[in-house]
Amino acid sequence: MANHIHEMGLTAKIRTIIVVLLCFTASSSVSQAQKNLKTFSKQYGPFNDTAHYFSIFKVESPATISNNALQVTPDTAGDFNLYSRSGRVLLNRSFKLWDGDINSERIASFNSSFLINVYRLKNNYSSIPGEGLAFVIAPDTDLPPGSYGK
Repeated sequence: MANHIHEMGLTAKIRTIIVVLLCFTASSSVSQAQKNLKTFSKQYGPFNDTAHYFSIFKVESPATISNNALQVTPDTAGDFNLYSRSGRVLLNRSFKLWDGDINSERIASFNSSFLINVYRLKNNYSSIPGEGLAFVIAPDTDLPPGSYGK
Protein backbone atom coordinates (compact mmCIF):
# COMPACT_ATOMS: atom_id res chain seq x y z
CA MET A 1 0.00 0.00 0.00
CA ALA A 2 2.78 2.46 0.92
CA ASN A 3 4.58 1.62 -2.32
CA HIS A 4 1.37 2.31 -4.31
CA ILE A 5 0.95 5.73 -2.62
CA HIS A 6 4.61 6.53 -3.33
CA GLU A 7 4.11 5.64 -7.02
CA MET A 8 1.00 7.84 -7.19
CA GLY A 9 2.93 10.75 -5.69
CA LEU A 10 5.78 10.23 -8.16
CA THR A 11 3.31 10.03 -11.06
CA ALA A 12 1.67 13.28 -9.94
CA LYS A 13 5.07 14.98 -9.75
CA ILE A 14 5.98 13.79 -13.25
CA ARG A 15 2.63 15.02 -14.60
CA THR A 16 3.20 18.41 -12.94
CA ILE A 17 6.67 18.67 -14.46
CA ILE A 18 5.32 17.75 -17.92
CA VAL A 19 2.52 20.33 -17.66
CA VAL A 20 4.96 23.03 -16.55
CA LEU A 21 7.30 22.18 -19.44
CA LEU A 22 4.43 22.24 -21.94
CA CYS A 23 3.25 25.62 -20.63
CA PHE A 24 6.78 26.99 -20.82
CA THR A 25 7.16 25.70 -24.40
CA ALA A 26 3.81 27.19 -25.41
CA SER A 27 4.60 30.57 -23.87
CA SER A 28 8.01 30.72 -25.55
CA SER A 29 6.48 29.92 -28.96
CA VAL A 30 3.87 32.66 -28.43
CA SER A 31 6.62 35.09 -27.49
CA GLN A 32 8.50 34.21 -30.69
CA ALA A 33 5.32 34.77 -32.75
CA GLN A 34 4.76 38.11 -31.03
CA LYS A 35 8.28 39.20 -31.92
CA ASN A 36 7.52 38.62 -35.61
CA LEU A 37 4.35 40.74 -35.59
CA LYS A 38 4.42 44.41 -36.52
CA THR A 39 2.52 46.49 -34.02
CA PHE A 40 0.72 49.80 -34.37
CA SER A 41 0.07 51.82 -31.26
CA LYS A 42 -1.20 55.38 -31.16
CA GLN A 43 -3.03 57.70 -28.82
CA TYR A 44 -5.08 60.56 -30.27
CA GLY A 45 -6.20 63.75 -28.60
CA PRO A 46 -6.61 66.31 -27.29
CA PHE A 47 -8.12 67.48 -30.53
CA ASN A 48 -7.05 71.12 -30.30
CA ASP A 49 -5.01 71.14 -33.55
CA THR A 50 -7.84 70.59 -36.00
CA ALA A 51 -5.72 70.88 -39.15
CA HIS A 52 -3.44 68.12 -37.87
CA TYR A 53 -6.31 65.77 -37.03
CA PHE A 54 -8.19 66.44 -40.28
CA SER A 55 -5.11 64.97 -42.00
CA ILE A 56 -5.19 61.85 -39.77
CA PHE A 57 -8.93 61.17 -39.84
CA LYS A 58 -11.47 61.06 -42.65
CA VAL A 59 -14.28 63.19 -41.23
CA GLU A 60 -17.68 62.92 -42.96
CA SER A 61 -20.32 65.59 -42.40
CA PRO A 62 -22.07 66.39 -40.17
CA ALA A 63 -19.15 65.15 -38.06
CA THR A 64 -16.39 67.64 -37.39
CA ILE A 65 -13.45 68.28 -35.12
CA SER A 66 -14.15 71.20 -32.79
CA ASN A 67 -14.12 72.17 -29.11
CA ASN A 68 -11.14 69.83 -28.56
CA ALA A 69 -13.22 66.78 -29.49
CA LEU A 70 -14.44 64.65 -32.36
CA GLN A 71 -18.05 65.78 -32.87
CA VAL A 72 -19.73 62.83 -34.60
CA THR A 73 -23.26 64.30 -34.68
CA PRO A 74 -24.45 67.92 -34.69
CA ASP A 75 -24.60 69.83 -31.44
CA THR A 76 -28.09 69.64 -29.91
CA ALA A 77 -27.97 73.38 -29.12
CA GLY A 78 -29.02 74.18 -32.69
CA ASP A 79 -32.68 74.38 -33.67
CA PHE A 80 -32.75 71.87 -36.49
CA ASN A 81 -33.99 68.36 -37.12
CA LEU A 82 -31.55 65.75 -35.84
CA TYR A 83 -33.34 62.86 -37.58
CA SER A 84 -30.99 60.73 -39.66
CA ARG A 85 -28.01 62.94 -38.87
CA SER A 86 -24.99 60.74 -38.34
CA GLY A 87 -21.41 61.51 -39.19
CA ARG A 88 -18.37 59.33 -39.42
CA VAL A 89 -14.81 59.75 -38.24
CA LEU A 90 -12.46 57.10 -39.58
CA LEU A 91 -8.74 56.58 -39.30
CA ASN A 92 -7.39 57.62 -42.70
CA ARG A 93 -4.73 54.92 -42.65
CA SER A 94 -4.97 51.26 -43.53
CA PHE A 95 -3.42 48.52 -41.45
CA LYS A 96 -3.21 44.77 -41.74
CA LEU A 97 -5.19 42.92 -39.10
CA TRP A 98 -4.13 39.40 -40.11
CA ASP A 99 -2.07 37.53 -42.69
CA GLY A 100 -3.09 34.63 -44.84
CA ASP A 101 -6.35 33.21 -46.05
CA ILE A 102 -9.44 32.20 -44.11
CA ASN A 103 -7.85 28.85 -43.18
CA SER A 104 -4.77 30.46 -41.66
CA GLU A 105 -4.05 29.61 -38.04
CA ARG A 106 -2.32 32.94 -37.47
CA ILE A 107 -4.54 35.30 -35.53
CA ALA A 108 -4.31 38.91 -34.49
CA SER A 109 -5.84 40.89 -31.70
CA PHE A 110 -6.26 44.54 -30.92
CA ASN A 111 -7.29 46.71 -28.06
CA SER A 112 -9.07 50.02 -28.42
CA SER A 113 -10.58 52.31 -25.83
CA PHE A 114 -12.64 55.48 -26.11
CA LEU A 115 -13.65 58.26 -23.80
CA ILE A 116 -17.03 59.53 -24.99
CA ASN A 117 -19.51 62.15 -23.86
CA VAL A 118 -23.16 61.54 -24.73
CA TYR A 119 -25.07 64.61 -23.65
CA ARG A 120 -28.22 66.48 -24.68
CA LEU A 121 -28.26 70.21 -23.99
CA LYS A 122 -31.97 70.93 -24.27
CA ASN A 123 -34.37 69.54 -21.68
CA ASN A 124 -37.23 69.31 -24.17
CA TYR A 125 -35.25 66.59 -26.01
CA SER A 126 -34.73 64.51 -22.87
CA SER A 127 -37.34 61.91 -23.85
CA ILE A 128 -35.89 61.47 -27.35
CA PRO A 129 -33.12 58.87 -27.67
CA GLY A 130 -29.74 60.47 -27.93
CA GLU A 131 -26.47 59.81 -29.58
CA GLY A 132 -24.33 56.73 -29.68
CA LEU A 133 -21.09 55.30 -30.89
CA ALA A 134 -20.24 52.42 -33.18
CA PHE A 135 -16.77 51.02 -33.73
CA VAL A 136 -16.17 49.45 -37.14
CA ILE A 137 -13.41 47.61 -38.89
CA ALA A 138 -13.89 48.03 -42.63
CA PRO A 139 -11.86 47.26 -45.74
CA ASP A 140 -11.82 50.95 -46.69
CA THR A 141 -13.31 54.29 -45.66
CA ASP A 142 -16.11 54.26 -48.26
CA LEU A 143 -19.70 54.04 -47.04
CA PRO A 144 -21.46 50.92 -48.39
CA PRO A 145 -24.10 51.65 -51.08
CA GLY A 146 -27.58 52.28 -49.67
CA SER A 147 -26.21 52.84 -46.18
CA TYR A 148 -26.97 55.94 -44.14
CA GLY A 149 -27.63 56.96 -40.56
CA LYS A 150 -31.14 56.47 -39.30
